[in-house]
Amino acid sequence: MHASYPHGVGRSGASDHTSGRPVTSFYVSTSLYEANSRSDRDGDGIACEKA
Repeated sequence: MHASYPHGVGRSGASDHTSGRPVTSFYVSTSLYEANSRSDRDGDGIACEKA
């Protein structure tokens, strides 16, 4: 997943929950997010984001 989408995939309207600079360059695709939602560790609507 990181090879194709290095910043993760997210739902439309998702925003990164972080104490640092938020990721805004994730790929927006609800269907890809739903297929990989188990990889959304912090529940912010962005899956497969790098920690």
